[in-house]
Amino acid sequence: ISCCIHRGKFEISFRSSGQWVTQTESQSAVPGQNVSIECIVNPSIYTCFTWYLQKQGDALKPLFNCKGIRQSGVPDRFSKGGPGFDFTLRISGVQPEDAAVYICQSCHFYAFKLVFTQ
Repeated sequence: ISCCIHRGKFEISFRSSGQWVTQTESQSAVPGQNVSIECIVNPSIYTCFTWYLQKQGDALKPLFNCKGIRQSGVPDRFSKGGPGFDFTLRISGVQPEDAAVYICQSCHFYAFKLVFTQ
């Protein structure tokens, strides 16, 4: 296992090939509150990073593409980024409809092809 998709309800580490990802545990928030969900990757082999959300019974919905551009229809209260390899998802003024499982995914480039570590 080189890495995987990581769900935001617990901290998870994959160390079989020397790489690990940790993600913030579950959070509660009230409407209007600012929320940050961390996803930290080490080592720094990943050249891009993206986030998905999944509501109960629904398919995964991408929030950003691998270049960090917000997908069509995603409110601008969602942003991503952080210093170094801290790929924090931020929700400014969280709304009730934002309740979901948030999933971070790392990817890297290999032989000029985009490879998602799933």
